[in-house]
Amino acid sequence: MVFSTPFMLYFLYVIFYFQLRGLPTKANNKLFGRLGMLAMIGAVISLFFSFYVGCSLKANGYKTCPRKSWNAPTEYVRDMKLC
Repeated sequence: MVFSTPFMLYFLYVIFYFQLRGLPTKANNKLFGRLGMLAMIGAVISLFFSFYVGCSLKANGYKTCPRKSWNAPTEYVRDMKLC
């Protein structure tokens, strides 16, 4: 999500700017493509980094607490009593 922020901000800026001015929508394809590529690369990097951190913590003796809901963050503890 963090890496896709420039992509989303540029897209929203283009839409709002041209809608407020009453002009037909046009975008700089070079910048739009680069920001899109940055968002995709960031998503892949964050996915692999997330798996690396989870595996690294489990290898160091941490355990995961059961989640209270499907969108609750994963909590890592050394002792299950801390859950």
